[in-house]
Amino acid sequence: MSKLLDSIMSGLQAEIEAAQRDIDADDHDSFPTHRQILDVYAFLTHWFVMAADKAGSKSSEEVIVASKPKRGKGATKSSRKAASNRDAETFTWTEQIIPTLALVGRLLRIKSHRIWLSTAERDTFINCVTQPVYHVMENEALMKIEDIRGEAYKVICLAVKNHGHAFGAQTSMIQCLQYFEHLAEPIAEILTLLKDQFDHTQLAEGILREISNKTFNAQDSKGPRSFSRFLIRLTDLSPLLVRKQLSLLLAHIDSESYPMRMALIEIVGALIKDIAMEEETQVDANKKESRINAL
Repeated sequence: MSKLLDSIMSGLQAEIEAAQRDIDADDHDSFPTHRQILDVYAFLTHWFVMAADKAGSKSSEEVIVASKPKRGKGATKSSRKAASNRDAETFTWTEQIIPTLALVGRLLRIKSHRIWLSTAERDTFINCVTQPVYHVMENEALMKIEDIRGEAYKVICLAVKNHGHAFGAQTSMIQCLQYFEHLAEPIAEILTLLKDQFDHTQLAEGILREISNKTFNAQDSKGPRSFSRFLIRLTDLSPLLVRKQLSLLLAHIDSESYPMRMALIEIVGALIKDIAMEEETQVDANKKESRINAL
């Protein structure tokens, strides 16, 4: 699999460079060719990430089984499988994730609106490129690796800022919060990175509005716990973002879900603390007091 990945990545890198040259030269005649080639590489990258992740999980299970010695007819077959697993062990997907995501980030620096004139076609391409990133993020062990987190954050931010991926990202992030509790803090960190380094707050505002319209019941514990952790973390990182949408989020103060009620209380407390710590030069005392009283 290592040789296959090298082929895909080297071909994609060469195509990125060629496409960038033709975009800079304003060579419109070459755009249809680049569009077709980049679509193919987006699919291959998507396919390889899924296959590598599946193969990594499968090989780990088979190595455990193969480590148990067998006798009789199954012995030869078992030894062949063990040899195959030794060959597979030479490829470690975890070590390849960072350079793969870095190249995807480089791909997202090209001006996609010049190559894909149709919004629908461009959205399909961007979704194909970013879907492997969300797939990597679903793995809790991988998200504990700081460099992988950084590259994943960068890819999503570039897609949102430069390629109109805000709607697709909002859908994916809401689903991640619903099903993957470990992504509560990382998603808050992505939205903060978008605000601080890419001057983009619309995605965060859209997600907060969507959360304010959700209904959580007392029987559902996983979903509310994940959303509450996300809101608390986002308040810590970007209190002003949450403060602007607080009037909508306060609908959950009467929610059936205990984690959501407690989260809103903690959020209000954090916002009061944030306002109280503002310097007098930034806001006069009377205005500060009125903000605190409003909360």
